[in-house]
Amino acid sequence: MARTKVNNEETTKDVVDEVKVTETTKEDVKATKTLFLEKDRGQRGNQQLFVSVNGKDYLIQRGVPVEVPILVYNVVMDSLRAKEEAYNFIDNTAKN
Repeated sequence: MARTKVNNEETTKDVVDEVKVTETTKEDVKATKTLFLEKDRGQRGNQQLFVSVNGKDYLIQRGVPVEVPILVYNVVMDSLRAKEEAYNFIDNTAKN
């Protein structure tokens, strides 16, 4: 059970209702996509990006195009989007 606040009232709800289940097909595992990660200007700019998906670990080199499974590509892109949203939130909060 998960607790959520709706209209300032605390309610409980089954987490199962909120989770969308997707199947991974063999085509998803075999499909690849080219990923290019720019080097960061920070201290860790030249470090490889570590990604783990379904128990498999990947080190993605920065600064060169790399062919990765589509599942890894999706995880990296979701992470980059979340990072960008976090920076935007911080910027908007700082302005107020």
